[in-house]
Amino acid sequence: MLGLFEQSDSSTEEIARRLALWQFLRTEHPPEVTPGLLRDLRLYGGAQGIWVDKNRTASLTPDGRGVAVAILHNGITYADDLAADGVLYHYPSTDRPSSRDAGEVRAMKWAKDLQIPIFVIIKEGGLRRVVLGWVDDFDDPAKVFAVSFGNLPQGPVLLEEENAPFELTAPRSQRRASTWVRTGQRDFAFNVMRRYGPSCAGCGIAVTQVLDAAHLRPKSRNGSDDSRNGLPLCALHHRALDSRLWVIDPDSTSFIALRRDVPLSALRLTYASLSHLPQLPHREALIDVWHHARRL
Repeated sequence: MLGLFEQSDSSTEEIARRLALWQFLRTEHPPEVTPGLLRDLRLYGGAQGIWVDKNRTASLTPDGRGVAVAILHNGITYADDLAADGVLYHYPSTDRPSSRDAGEVRAMKWAKDLQIPIFVIIKEGGLRRVVLGWVDDFDDPAKVFAVSFGNLPQGPVLLEEENAPFELTAPRSQRRASTWVRTGQRDFAFNVMRRYGPSCAGCGIAVTQVLDAAHLRPKSRNGSDDSRNGLPLCALHHRALDSRLWVIDPDSTSFIALRRDVPLSALRLTYASLSHLPQLPHREALIDVWHHARRL
């Protein structure tokens, strides 16, 4: 065990050290471990979402900020960002000095650049589930990291090209556990925010805590995870769209209320159409949601 705590002199040694720690956790302990064990193994220091052990890893980075060791997901906040194959992890935004948050963001980016794995710690009651993760990509405007689970990094999240073949539907994947959402959600959400920008397409609110990556053809009807089948919507306008209170005209992209007693003004839709977006959803997706909403 003492070897797991020794100083790493290179990124290669740090990778080997973390993989050895991961193997130790898998073979010697159940999936859920105590916070005390994580502290003893120096996998987490507590009191923050991103744990950086600068004493061990500062020498690995030119700026001396160190490399992120672990991230904490409480299982509640941003619950839909946690999937069976990865997680979207939001940049820290705390009351601490801004340099602290910026340093943790830079430490996550160093984990990506050096391809050093991190530990994703998920709260499950009083215990913690630990998963090996890799920082594959990041989006500064949306302030989010794309982290994959597994023994190897997945590489950057590829955004669909505008003229690439479009599939409206895809087979549904299964949930891995009751609190983890379907596979593919990480890349879908990441690409929706990257394609359209991190603000609600209906009202413009840019508070990530209330933004969803909404499927136009939903997963309940086998909608695909192509970002062109999605829009960033706040919780209100996502729910209102799913409830068929408003819809988007596929020709003009204008917003149309579907109930006389609930006009667009009542829904607080401050835009009149999707014309303000840098790109539009695929026309096939807009036609599908249009016909489905008006048929019911």
